[in-house]
Amino acid sequence: MRDPAAHAARRKLFARAFSKSELRSTWEGVVKEKVRVAVGKMLEEMMGAGRCDVFKWWTFLATDVSGRLMFGEDFGMLEYGKVGFFF
Repeated sequence: MRDPAAHAARRKLFARAFSKSELRSTWEGVVKEKVRVAVGKMLEEMMGAGRCDVFKWWTFLATDVSGRLMFGEDFGMLEYGKVGFFF
């Protein structure tokens, strides 16, 4: 926006929703639950195969958290546990 006054007014509308305290109270529980699931899946993989692809599970975690934050529901990548879910 080019008009500083219009920008300030719009920014003020969104400021509360994006404050640190609001984000924490709204999303911290969701993120913690997804992390708990991811760590559990990593442990399962480690116990079963003797090794764990941490990059894969953190990618699934990031995908599910992003989906939940942006679209209101996750993509189920942590539950599916494989690449190629959409193909």
